[in-house]
Amino acid sequence: MDNIKKSLEDIKDSRVTGLNIMVEDAENLIKDEMKQITILVVILILILTFLHFRNFKSVFLAFLPVVLGLLSLICAMKLFDIKINYLNIIVFPLIFGLSIDYGIHLVDQYNKSNLQKDV
Repeated sequence: MDNIKKSLEDIKDSRVTGLNIMVEDAENLIKDEMKQITILVVILILILTFLHFRNFKSVFLAFLPVVLGLLSLICAMKLFDIKINYLNIIVFPLIFGLSIDYGIHLVDQYNKSNLQKDV
C-alpha cells in the first residue's frame, strides 16, 4: 500500500481509495490513539487506586497483576510473531481491567486480614 501511495504522490489531485486503504488508515489511527488513551487511563487508575489505599505499597501490589498480565501478553505475541490487530486492541483493555480489579480485591482482602489479626 505504501508503495502505491508513494508512486501516486507526484500526480496532482490523485488519491488511493478503497476498503483496504480505509481499513489500514483506521487501524493506524486506532493504534496511535490507543497509546495516548492507555497512558491517560493508567495515570487515572493509579490516582484512584492511591486514593483508595492511601499507601504506595498497596498500589504497587494492586498493579502487579496488571504488569504481569500485560507483560505475558506482549511476550506471547513476540514469541508467536503475532502483530497488533483489532482483536489484540480489544484484549489489552480487558486484561488491564480484569487485572487491576483482581489486584485491588486481593490487596483489600490482605489488608482486612491484617487488620483482623491486629485486633
